[in-house]
Amino acid sequence: GTGEFTFPGQPRNETEHVITALDPTCQYLAATLYDSTVTLLIPDGNQVPDLPIQRKSSLKHKEGKRHHFEPDANLLIAMPPAVGGVLLVASKFVRYLKPNQPPIAIGIRPSTIISYCIMDDEGSRVLLGDAEGILYLLTLNTINRRVESLLFIQLGSISIPSCLSYLDNDIVFVGSTLSDSQLVYIQRKSEESEDILETIETFANLGPITDFCVADKQGQTQIITCSGAGKDGSLRIIRNGVGLNELAMIPVSGVKGIWALGEEEHDLLLLSFVHQTKLLQLQKNHSIIQLEQYSAIDLNARTLISGCIKGRAIIQVTDHSVRLMEAHQTGALLDVWVSDDPITVANINPTQCVVSLGFGKLVALQISNNTLNVVGETQLAYEISCIDIHPIGSATESAFVALGTWDTNANVCLLSLPSFQPIAQEGLGSTVMPRSILISQFEGTHYLLVALGDGQFYNFKLDSQTGQLSGKKRTFLGKLPIHLTTFSLNGVTHVFAASDKPSVIHSRNQKLVYSNVNLKEVRCATSFGCRAFPDAVALITREGLIIGQMEEIQKLHIAKIPTIDTPRRIVYQEASKTFGIITERIVDRYHPSTVTGGFEVLDEQSFTVLDRIFFKHTERPLAATTMKFENDTNEYYIVASGREKDVGRILILQMTLERKLYLIGQCKTEGTIDCIRPMDGKLLASIQGTLYVYRWERTLLGGQLVEISSKRLPSVTECISTYGNYIMTGDLAYSVVLFQLDRATQQLVEVASHEKSQEVVAMKAIDNNLILGAEREGHLFVLEHCQDDAAADEPLLDMISVWHLGDVVS
Repeated sequence: GTGEFTFPGQPRNETEHVITALDPTCQYLAATLYDSTVTLLIPDGNQVPDLPIQRKSSLKHKEGKRHHFEPDANLLIAMPPAVGGVLLVASKFVRYLKPNQPPIAIGIRPSTIISYCIMDDEGSRVLLGDAEGILYLLTLNTINRRVESLLFIQLGSISIPSCLSYLDNDIVFVGSTLSDSQLVYIQRKSEESEDILETIETFANLGPITDFCVADKQGQTQIITCSGAGKDGSLRIIRNGVGLNELAMIPVSGVKGIWALGEEEHDLLLLSFVHQTKLLQLQKNHSIIQLEQYSAIDLNARTLISGCIKGRAIIQVTDHSVRLMEAHQTGALLDVWVSDDPITVANINPTQCVVSLGFGKLVALQISNNTLNVVGETQLAYEISCIDIHPIGSATESAFVALGTWDTNANVCLLSLPSFQPIAQEGLGSTVMPRSILISQFEGTHYLLVALGDGQFYNFKLDSQTGQLSGKKRTFLGKLPIHLTTFSLNGVTHVFAASDKPSVIHSRNQKLVYSNVNLKEVRCATSFGCRAFPDAVALITREGLIIGQMEEIQKLHIAKIPTIDTPRRIVYQEASKTFGIITERIVDRYHPSTVTGGFEVLDEQSFTVLDRIFFKHTERPLAATTMKFENDTNEYYIVASGREKDVGRILILQMTLERKLYLIGQCKTEGTIDCIRPMDGKLLASIQGTLYVYRWERTLLGGQLVEISSKRLPSVTECISTYGNYIMTGDLAYSVVLFQLDRATQQLVEVASHEKSQEVVAMKAIDNNLILGAEREGHLFVLEHCQDDAAADEPLLDMISVWHLGDVVS
């Protein structure tokens, strides 16, 4: 038999979107075959259970008892056998329906429920998530397995859900295609906090990405995306770098250097200050304590360098002595070398020590049989600012000493050990002093790395046999002095560059790669591989001492900047160091087509909003770019808008010295603007099937856009790309058309077109003959303009490559 629940007075019209729900006991099926009607199909119990499939046209309807329900009901939830029936969810009511039982309803907060999950086999609790990202709990109160009443409560805010899954122990997985997915815990409401939901873990989701831009911030290339929608709209900052999992943090200030020590493995950290040295020890319970004494370490002097050496001993270089001692708590002082002159710079390896006594004087010490022996001295003509004697390969001593020197210009040189004979010298072409130097090996190739006091970084290839330097290359790793040190990760040695923009230096395919670390500033660092925290590092930052483990090299790091409205378009303006963002919001949640928007300008560092403009409800911002017009040195934000389909505007905005937006000029258009792009100091605009070219004319009150050329397009064009004076337009129906702007006549000329009909959604010109595009069906393609076809009657763009991406490119 059948039954229906129909809203009285509504027409009985067939619907194209049929929603069905099957009773878990397979006793009946609920379906929305008609508008405002729920049909219950109940098989005859006397018939054979395995019934043939029936089509809608063959189903017979029986007049049943009618009950009121809303025409916007859009969700049916089949309940478990324990209670049976279905839940009918509308925007303001939830109804429980079951044959031979009166409907039970409860009013709810006006919302659009888009996901649900049943929490138990009894069907007594159902989680509901709405389009605004709010989680609700619907409780079915039963007596003798019969539903008597409903209870509906709001639990809290979550990501806009695409699916909900109840795991166990009040933990729910929230899957979202519009924001980050989450694990949330439903806790009991307490007097201290009104929050019922606690987010346990978040899983980053960049989609949907409506736009992105690439910005070079302090030498680091980053991608900033417009992600999410609604309340979950955000900007995502994506960079390629190295993460640090923080294990411990100790507030401390004034640290000038840090080194790891230990008998068999690292458990000590030696911290050097201006006039003293401190020791921290990691205990077995993972706590850290300060030691008042360890072996013969001098705690009343500044330490220049310290480390464990061959023979289970420790060496400490202070500003007046080199101390050799046993490597345990009550260890004795084995030997000491005292200098009459202050030691300014020093470096050690397992068997050697080289110190600078200032004014170019160098002394080499050999460590053997628990003694320190002077094996070489020299006097150079220039001041020494940094030293390194890292052994090459698996050797325990070095045949070279690398020096960073400074008089009027910065230089690096290699001398032999212990004779200090010159081997190689390279000028750095800078007046800034080298602050750190390191001999290192990557993928079998030896390098000499040099860091300067202003963030400059040089690398040379080092011939391990002759000591000759070659292949000088320079880059910037920040703006402050850099300190270089090695650390191990998964058995591979890398170099940590501590600075205001810390980096990890490693090699890939015989090329050095610089990966940024997700820390703001690191002043010095050391490897700290202990049993509790293998492959750990200890870092000194502005906040204090951090012990952590490096994540996998070259991992993407994503930072989230929440926005009030949904970001749709983004551009970066180099001149003002700002981002321009087009945002939009739905005015009426029951009418998603009622959208308004604004244009915001954000600081490139803090991402705080510097200024914003709002549009009236009838007008929407649609496109934005930044450009310099010809004969004008100022850089402007160009924002295009539209109202209905009748009229549009192009706004020319300038950032003032106070970092506020100032309207320089505007231009009204006959139709909404689909896309704008700069080209050779001119502005291109696609306006309802026509391509326009504008030039900028300054006036006493600001300026104005003047149309100089136009050309009809096949239909609507939402993507434009340029290369030189060539213009490529992507059409929503007729693929790609190639134009050229004649520089002599300033007129647009159609050069070629692609004959295939396809909806192009994104496009980029590789050169004036090659075009990379994306179409609506999820394919990427490459078009080529063959110059040999230029004389043809209808020159065409040939598709030379196509592949399936499986996603729509925005």
